[in-house]
Amino acid sequence: MILSGYSYKLRYKPGRDIGNADARSRLPLQLPSTTEEEQQETTQFLQQLESSPVLARDVRRWTEQDPILSKVQYYVHHGWPNKPLIEALTPYWRKASHLSIEEGCVLWGYRMIVPPQGQQVLEELHAGHPGVARMKGLARMIVWWPGLDGDIERTIQGCSSCQETRNAPSKASLHPWMREHVDYAGPLLGKMFLVLIDAHSKWMEVEPVESATTKATMEKLRKNFLNSGNS
Repeated sequence: MILSGYSYKLRYKPGRDIGNADARSRLPLQLPSTTEEEQQETTQFLQQLESSPVLARDVRRWTEQDPILSKVQYYVHHGWPNKPLIEALTPYWRKASHLSIEEGCVLWGYRMIVPPQGQQVLEELHAGHPGVARMKGLARMIVWWPGLDGDIERTIQGCSSCQETRNAPSKASLHPWMREHVDYAGPLLGKMFLVLIDAHSKWMEVEPVESATTKATMEKLRKNFLNSGNS
């Protein structure tokens, strides 16, 4: 009913002129160049890197000097082999489709891959003793290197302050005493019967008393507990 308030003019358009109708059957139209926008995006991203715990210019220099990351940089530019040539390249080879180079820095997604010389960034991430989970969350926003999670866990384990304030499970207290269920039955044949049942062994003791008084109950319980302790 809403559309009935409008008038339409239909116009035929050949399929070859509909570039975005079906990418599998016809090529899309040529898009205008976005080189300037890409450069602006790259500039903004690098500005964020310059304010991160490790500086992009330092990472760039360390990457060029590092024997492993320099190979990673080469493979990102020229293509990866079918399998890693050395074991140290395996973590990067597995992430090959998500690696890129920005101004000489190797990135995994938006996370900077930090060479060993810059891995003191853990000290800054550890400032304030945030704990394992929070520290890993901070690291996953900006940096990565093989074994990062293990390095974070070792950093926390080696910090006395973190160990003192960690969320350790409460220790189960030991109970070196027995538990008994106590109740009275009766009256029967002019007497009351104090019934005691051990909660663990289900052993039952029955003590006849003249009346269900506090004094009589305490005397029978004391006798029962003494006999249990001597058995």
